[in-house]
Amino acid sequence: MFATNSNGPRFGGSVLPRLSIRVGMPLVCLLLWGVLCASAQSAVVPQESSYSGSLPQTDSESDPPSAVLLTASALPLPAFRGGELAPAAFRSGSSSQPATVSSDSQFNRWSFEMGFGANVPFGGTSGKYQTTSLGFQAGLGRNLSPRIGVQLEYDANFFGIPDSILSTYCSTCSSGDVIIQSISFDPYFNLNPKGRTGLYFIGGGGYYWKETRFLVPSGQQLCTPTLGCVPTQSVASSWTNGAFGFNGGGGVTWRLGSASHLKLFVEGRYVFIDNQAGGGSSASTYPPAKYRTSYAPLMMGIRF
Repeated sequence: MFATNSNGPRFGGSVLPRLSIRVGMPLVCLLLWGVLCASAQSAVVPQESSYSGSLPQTDSESDPPSAVLLTASALPLPAFRGGELAPAAFRSGSSSQPATVSSDSQFNRWSFEMGFGANVPFGGTSGKYQTTSLGFQAGLGRNLSPRIGVQLEYDANFFGIPDSILSTYCSTCSSGDVIIQSISFDPYFNLNPKGRTGLYFIGGGGYYWKETRFLVPSGQQLCTPTLGCVPTQSVASSWTNGAFGFNGGGGVTWRLGSASHLKLFVEGRYVFIDNQAGGGSSASTYPPAKYRTSYAPLMMGIRF
């Protein structure tokens, strides 16, 4: 099968190829397996080292946990609270901040109010030439914070004219009245916005339209099923006077329910209108139509 010479054994024929296949194939497979294992280990070990770098060193002889368990224990795990999985913001290793509820989200950004009440004239001219009557107000507001807000408000206030004054200027008149309508811009401040009972201050300014009217019987009657027939009146004379004014005051609120934004309010203010006497028919016919006006509206209503 083989022959020898002085240089040693010599392989011949087809033995060398067959021997190479039988011996070489296992060696090649073993070599490939070693390369694959080495590459896989080099890919896994950096991840393990990055996670286990913060772990305390352990003695491999006294405590031989496997590398897989060490790696798994070093991974960030979801936190559990009360038997439930915590949100992602509370998990270890999360960069997001925990969700918090801001106190600013616990109030309405927009507010609305509506109230009715009475008007009390103030001052020498208003108290003499006007009598107490009724009023109405409605406002739409914007809350800038739980304590501070602004409101756009419409007011309509009605006053009577004393009979002694009316008879002096119009002997044939049956009655007279004063109507003041206004649009004002009013900031407000709440002292206890989250309490069941609250206290607030409000004030501002705007434009006020004042209309003074003398009424005479019209000679006709208005008949209704509830009131019957009553004589109607027509406007004999009227004077208008617009001017800027300001108001200020405060009120108390009562919340209807612990979680409700609906509140009852009672409010009092002082209003001053800078009406000026001037030319025109009212200066000679009825001068008080252009006198400065001051009064105190007392209102009750709802706000939400």
